[in-house]
Amino acid sequence: EEQVDNAKSQIVSLHKENAILKRALDFNEQHYRNHNIRILGMAMKENEDILQLVLDLFNRQMNIPTINSSDIKKCHRMTAKRQSSDRPRIVLVEFNNVNKRSDVLKSRKCLKNTNISIKEDLTKLRLSLFNAAVPKFSIKNAWRLHGNIYIRSEGAVHRIECESNLDPLKA
Repeated sequence: EEQVDNAKSQIVSLHKENAILKRALDFNEQHYRNHNIRILGMAMKENEDILQLVLDLFNRQMNIPTINSSDIKKCHRMTAKRQSSDRPRIVLVEFNNVNKRSDVLKSRKCLKNTNISIKEDLTKLRLSLFNAAVPKFSIKNAWRLHGNIYIRSEGAVHRIECESNLDPLKA
């Protein structure tokens, strides 16, 4: 019986350690992604120069003339999960400077009433937290900023780090 108790306590300890390591890994991955944005709904063109399309979007449609090709480290379309999808593939843009990324995120309201939207590049864990929060709190009371998920509940703003943080909050 003592061996069973020791095994149980070891399992509990390992579960806690695993949870801590998962959070640390997620933090590091999100830190790496903080230079990135995702552009959804940008129409695909045959033989497209995706960098030029992105620069046209930033400079002309979003009126951010200060962004040029030297500000962008990488720019490419993501592979489609479903090949038969009619939606254009997501464009991932990695900036050399996080301030340029912030300029784009601040100006994304210019794309209202278009098919194009710009989102922060979140980790799988943070995106699932955001997607769990929106139905409960509405899109007006759930948002993402600098890779973090925030909820407005009963007039107070809460940073959400795990799904259990959502449970005690009222919509």
